[in-house]
Amino acid sequence: ENLQQTEFYKGDAGKLPVDDQTLDAVSCTQVLLYVKDVPNVLAEMRRILKPGGRLVIVETDWRGVVLNNADDSLTNKIFSAWDNSVPSPNLPVHLKPLLQKHGFSKIKVDPIPILNTEYSPSNFSHSMLKWISKNAQNQGMINKEQRSNWLEDLQNRGQSDSFFFCVNRFLFTAFL
Repeated sequence: ENLQQTEFYKGDAGKLPVDDQTLDAVSCTQVLLYVKDVPNVLAEMRRILKPGGRLVIVETDWRGVVLNNADDSLTNKIFSAWDNSVPSPNLPVHLKPLLQKHGFSKIKVDPIPILNTEYSPSNFSHSMLKWISKNAQNQGMINKEQRSNWLEDLQNRGQSDSFFFCVNRFLFTAFL
């Protein structure tokens, strides 16, 4: 409503419908994880930014999940299935060098931890762990019973006040 100075664009991240050096800032949140050609998208973002423009990217490092659970082997299968589902599962560790390679400077990286110590439907981890485990089941990495048992364990940990989930997102800020 009150965003007169803001424009939103929908389209292919590698072919944005924007003229060269048009934008003061570009924001990209939880997108690059799903992109096959991250360098191409970064080049596109560079193309549309004005000199001195700001780029802000937020991405999650799913390989750094900390989860209190009864079966680490099963949990590893579930998160391995997630790695197989996205083109860039471990992007945060590679992003700063990629930004530098594409001419960005003054790169700052800030961690944004997501910490849940309750297994509640209102928490990030609750829906995400259900979704990620369903993905693993759909890929055949785990079966329905394993998924059910895994989720039941998490539920039990929530009820006994021993649930713990943490994952880091990273905020990258860079300038042309």
